[in-house]
Amino acid sequence: MVALMAAGTLGELSAQVNGSWAGGKGSGVWSDSLNWTGAPSPVPGGANSTVTLNTGLSSSITVTIDGAVGNRTVGILDFGLTRTFTVAGSSGGSLTFDNGASSAQINVAVGKNATISANTTLTSSVLITHAGNILSLSGLISGPGGITKNGTGNLTMSFAVANTYGGGFTLNQGAVDAGNGASFGNGTLTINGGQILNGSGGRSYSNAVVIGGNATLGGVGVGTNTYTGNVTLANGNRTLEVVGTTILGGNISDVGIGYSLTKNGAGVLTLGFSAASGGNNTFSGGFVLNEGLLTTNGADGTNSQFGTGTLTLNGGAIFSGVASRTFANTLILGGNVNLNNGGLAISYNGNATLTGNRILTSTGASATSLNGIMSDGGAGYGFTKEGNGTLSLTAANTHSGITTVNNGTLALGHVNAVQHSTLDAGASGAQSVTFTVSGNNTYNLGGLQGSDAIAIGNNTLSIGAKNTDTVYSGDLSGGGRITRCGRKNKMTGSAPSADF
Repeated sequence: MVALMAAGTLGELSAQVNGSWAGGKGSGVWSDSLNWTGAPSPVPGGANSTVTLNTGLSSSITVTIDGAVGNRTVGILDFGLTRTFTVAGSSGGSLTFDNGASSAQINVAVGKNATISANTTLTSSVLITHAGNILSLSGLISGPGGITKNGTGNLTMSFAVANTYGGGFTLNQGAVDAGNGASFGNGTLTINGGQILNGSGGRSYSNAVVIGGNATLGGVGVGTNTYTGNVTLANGNRTLEVVGTTILGGNISDVGIGYSLTKNGAGVLTLGFSAASGGNNTFSGGFVLNEGLLTTNGADGTNSQFGTGTLTLNGGAIFSGVASRTFANTLILGGNVNLNNGGLAISYNGNATLTGNRILTSTGASATSLNGIMSDGGAGYGFTKEGNGTLSLTAANTHSGITTVNNGTLALGHVNAVQHSTLDAGASGAQSVTFTVSGNNTYNLGGLQGSDAIAIGNNTLSIGAKNTDTVYSGDLSGGGRITRCGRKNKMTGSAPSADF
């Protein structure tokens, strides 16, 4: 049925004519009234109109906006369940979305593909409801309006054109494969859900970004998606599932609300853009790393990549990026984590809490330091040092579980670094324990066990404050002394002068 809402000549933009593609027609031009049910004159279109593309003679149908008028306007464009349609333009033919005071609409039926290859002007913002397979917008998109995507289907946007629409892009559901860095136009990119794919070769977007929901960044394809605009966390704590490599290169804020950001997924997330910009983040709700690699970028001296809240490390690895880092965040060690994945030096200055027995890894030639007090809430937790790098403990720690050295170097940068903890030197191997406080000092160890040799230099080791059964069978070398403050610590290897 065709509803003629206003009179007008062929394709006149003031006419509002609702209509449907004729069931007995294949591909054809929009301007031919015989291609539309009831052969209306003027043909369907106009502001606030509803145009339905559903039935037709063949399985795939192309509706061409030809140069007879040059432009067609619709308020609502429905792609139905029966056929697969493409709206194309030739000889300057283009499509405008104008639904008056309401949002224009593109609706795609469940399980169907649809394509708009004609250049498109958004006079109104467009709401896409797409539960189908793929909706492709491959023409140039311009105008003051924006795009909101709902539905579980995939939206692909042109690889060849730089869109200029100004109303922003909002992703609520489904996936978007942006063809180039201008796919989202000139407005704000709002991510409330769904997934932004990497595409082929990666993309770089300059849009300001609002993360208003939990979403997935990256996906099928190779390359890196880079977001150089500033990022705002909105409407609550946010979780990003990262697939592949994603860079949030701008500064991240939460407008003073106190929202957190969580990274899930095996992919790489970089906070900060380069050696010169980004990473000056001010969100205060904390950062949670659950898995994958987290890289910190930004100029030398930029140390606020994790914002101002608590840094919770439940898994994954941290890489310093292009400069050494010193993080002031309070630290929760909630899982096994690589504190330095082979980058430049990283210092964690905030107090750290063990929430269980943990594996802490540091790799590479640059040092990793835990400079705050490590505690365990009285639960008796410890950690195992893994990785070929050096991990330094430089505070008077209070954790009381076992501190085990399996690989690399554990540097005791405070005489009370393991005062309540049994130091387990591990089996004989390439790992080491070093004593790095300047001068000759007395180091307090809650206990000592293992069999790997330890060079104590001219320091004194006071062993046994925990008063638990331990056996150390390795060799202690150096000109220092060993004192025992408990009677449950056995030493069966060689040792310097001992006061037992």
